[in-house]
Amino acid sequence: MWRVALLVVLLALPAAASADPKGWEAVLTEVRHGPHGGILVTRAGQSLPKPAEPLMMLNPDDQVTARADARAVVLFRGGMTQTVTLASSPFMVRWSGSEPSGALKQTVLRLFGIFSSASIPQAYVSLGARSGGATSKTPATVLRFLSSEALRLDWRAGLSGTHEVRITGEDGLDWRSPAAMPPFSYPPSAPRLSPSVFYEVTVRSATGQVVEHRIVEVVPPAERVTVGLELAAIDGSDAPAPTKALMRAGYLASLRLLPDARRELETAITARPAEPSLRMFLGRVYESLGRSDLADAQLELARALTKR
Repeated sequence: MWRVALLVVLLALPAAASADPKGWEAVLTEVRHGPHGGILVTRAGQSLPKPAEPLMMLNPDDQVTARADARAVVLFRGGMTQTVTLASSPFMVRWSGSEPSGALKQTVLRLFGIFSSASIPQAYVSLGARSGGATSKTPATVLRFLSSEALRLDWRAGLSGTHEVRITGEDGLDWRSPAAMPPFSYPPSAPRLSPSVFYEVTVRSATGQVVEHRIVEVVPPAERVTVGLELAAIDGSDAPAPTKALMRAGYLASLRLLPDARRELETAITARPAEPSLRMFLGRVYESLGRSDLADAQLELARALTKR
């Protein structure tokens, strides 16, 4: 059996992520600059506006202004959304005094914690050697999946030739498979991974170099049910499609279901490639997955789209 040498350590969410009504009241989930105008935000108590940024957090009494054919969507911490156009500008962000209610309550609170942070909080686990071993392994970030079928691995390409994927677990599993270039999907014929069990994944190149090292975990059935209910609540909201996709991805990322969050964002970007907020958050997800090369490209695209 494995022994856990280091407990899970979560990076704390920033203080601004709290549900304090005196703090963040809303977030800009969509920022679409038109050919003839852009989105401006004037902070409460200030007179000079500044260009809006993707996932910009908003305080009570901030003003959002859309010029000409620009358009923005504001997501309130109560779960409501407001589309801002030239006709509704300037739009004053005001705290209504209402709290999130129903199935969206915890989701919205999690979203504000995730969106207000420059990076996604991570967890680290170190699995020691098998019983009798004297050394412990280097801590690795934890990736969580809704099921074994959803397990998908990615690593920075560059080394040609066949790689080896090895998965070992606290339950005694020791599975190996050759792999070509990433991504690598866990095959249906492989042993099913047990919920709530830590598995160590090591990917080595043909020369033995470690190119990926992760701890993975399949969520327990009860959590899968909860996740499904929360995602259904988001789908049932009146938010525009890109904002729903961002909410779904943010919720999944808050649970460290990063591969699922990645899939949500990549699908949404296929439908709305010019939405900078989707690309901004995808960049953060890529960074947390260890793909800084992909992250830099998405963040650059988000900045370019914001300046249009």
